[in-house]
Amino acid sequence: MTQGITDTDLRRITEAKREALHLEPEPKAIPLDMPCRVCESPIPCPKPDDQRIVIEWNRMVKADQRFICQPCRERFEHARVAQAQQAAEKAKAAELESILADPAGALAFCGVPVHWQRAGLRDATDLPKSLVTAADMWAMQPTGMVYLYGPPGSGKTYLAAAVLRQVMVSGKFPKTACRFVSEDAYLRDIRSSFSAVTSSDRLLPASHPRRAALLVYDDLAATPLTDWGKGEVAGLLAARHAAELPTVITGNVGPDAIASAVDGRLASRIAESKEIWKFPERDLRILGSL
Repeated sequence: MTQGITDTDLRRITEAKREALHLEPEPKAIPLDMPCRVCESPIPCPKPDDQRIVIEWNRMVKADQRFICQPCRERFEHARVAQAQQAAEKAKAAELESILADPAGALAFCGVPVHWQRAGLRDATDLPKSLVTAADMWAMQPTGMVYLYGPPGSGKTYLAAAVLRQVMVSGKFPKTACRFVSEDAYLRDIRSSFSAVTSSDRLLPASHPRRAALLVYDDLAATPLTDWGKGEVAGLLAARHAAELPTVITGNVGPDAIASAVDGRLASRIAESKEIWKFPERDLRILGSL
């Protein structure tokens, strides 16, 4: 099958004949200006073969706003970034204002039960001052794991909710990035998700305990765990430890009993944080002061 001669082939044949006849090379077409749609300055043409290509380019420039010069493109990008930053700062300020106006509502949004939605560090007068001070300092720079342990009714969950409130009112994290969950509720949610069959159901939302920027995990090993339960709890806290996400954990068992109650690796990770707060052996509910 005979292939047709392209314009490039014809140009080469013409140039070869002119060279054989010792004629001057045919002058190349001068590219037309490709004006920027914004400032109308010329845009360099990427080595056009002839004037026809440049004319077609100009036709596309008039119909497509992608063809703008680099300085204008950079100005647009800077303006877009600045506008996005202003919008983000405005949204952050609005959310912080809503948290300050209704801290109890913010705690409710994070999953804190009604009983602890009024918790605050300034109102924790029945707790040891050393614990309140440690909680206040950690809330200023929330990092790593914190383990609060002591007998039932000693104020662990109250202080954990108060820490969560302090972190939000100080603007460290928005309420959409914080989560409070008890161990019983967490395992119950996992069981209820076993019926999910689509891949979209398995995607973890930002509010999931594994992904939340700050998590309060309440009642660690409050009841005996099955092997499956131990694996789920250890997996959750191991994932947060690996991602270096701040986590506040409350429990009744001491640090030395975590290995047998849940997992030895979890006990090691909690010990590594060195943030282990022990509560006095007293039940503030019975005393009537909690």
